[in-house]
Amino acid sequence: MTDADCKERKALICVWPNIHMLLCMFHVGMCWKNKINELLGSKGTPQIIKLRKEVKQYIKGILTQIKNMDTIDGIKLAIQNSQNVFQV
Repeated sequence: MTDADCKERKALICVWPNIHMLLCMFHVGMCWKNKINELLGSKGTPQIIKLRKEVKQYIKGILTQIKNMDTIDGIKLAIQNSQNVFQV
């Protein structure tokens, strides 16, 4: 089990090319949280801030659903449904 550090994962793959890595859900969650905050920012009009909060809550809901799923098909379906929501 490893965290979400790309350099660490690459080193493990170099040493053990056929490795099956498990990512720590805590670290994956922190990476998602940090990336969401980075991409959505924190400044703007009250309307923009409200919309940003709604998007964050929606994404957190999807991540919670995925975390609680136990089949790859369910995860793929949840991701596909969320992609449809965000397409323009």
